Amino acid sequence: MLCAPVARAWAALILIGVLSGCGYVQVKITASPMPPTPTAPVQWIAPDRRATATVVPSTPLPTATATATPTPILYEIQKGDNLLAIAYRYNVPVEVLIEINQIANPRALQIGQVLVIPPDDAAVLALQPTATSTPMPLRVVNLAFHRTPVGSTWCMGEVENERDESLDQVQVQVSLYDAEGKLIDRESSFVATDVVPGPGRAPFAILIPPSHAARFATYEMHILSAEPIDHWGRRHRSLSVKEVEGQVVDGQYVVQGIVHNQGDVDAEDVRVTLTLYGNADVVVGVRQIEIASLAVGERQEISIALVPSAPVGRVGAVAWGMQAPADSP
Repeated sequence: MLCAPVARAWAALILIGVLSGCGYVQVKITASPMPPTPTAPVQWIAPDRRATATVVPSTPLPTATATATPTPILYEIQKGDNLLAIAYRYNVPVEVLIEINQIANPRALQIGQVLVIPPDDAAVLALQPTATSTPMPLRVVNLAFHRTPVGSTWCMGEVENERDESLDQVQVQVSLYDAEGKLIDRESSFVATDVVPGPGRAPFAILIPPSHAARFATYEMHILSAEPIDHWGRRHRSLSVKEVEGQVVDGQYVVQGIVHNQGDVDAEDVRVTLTLYGNADVVVGVRQIEIASLAVGERQEISIALVPSAPVGRVGAVAWGMQAPADSP
């Protein structure tokens, strides 16, 4: 067990933030089992609330298949759009969209800008002799829905990046449908860390309001956005979380570990993301803490109490931060 107090660490939850640096650890939990009645999901605003929660049985819709049209489509850029997501949506290679629309900078699309989306046959001709469409390099895994005592529902899971390149601006959307297949709600969130390493994963949690949580019967998951990282800037990439342990203490699940700056530059604005996994590896809790700074070689102990939505089998921990300016004291 780690000694207290824990310096410069806050137990404030931050679902979305600009985070940096990396180091991921997953540890099997050997602590005593959780009580037989699952408690409420992690309370993002008031973590001390305790009440029973119910895992919601939900059915995904069949995966939709994009259909080509005989003539080009004119698509107007909306807020939150990016070229990779548009290419995936219309089953058109990114290279074709760039070439046909003469896009100089794919990361500088403007809201209201109109793109020409070619039909499949035109896309194939444009890429001869190696015509292949570019699939979204992300997928949602370890998904589960957890109903809270107040009637809302947490949609928790991870986004898995199957490619070697790291991505940021990764946003997830859940679409909810009633028993007749009618859309009743769409909710979205960015992943808890703003970087999904390649290959690697990042957790997310989307809150569904009570009015919609009680009505949905099926769902669809979509990746709304994802941008390849071609410039890391001041992100600190040499942070790790070690000696991660978890156990049940007085009805709460307490996670402890050590955050280590293994780089040659001081770190600041460090955020540690914890992901709790339950039965079948579904995500049952996501939480973040902050550390103001970590000097080169410094090791900082952390300790945080959570209320997961189900018994915990293992814990994942990752730390990101910013490189401190050279003139920082």
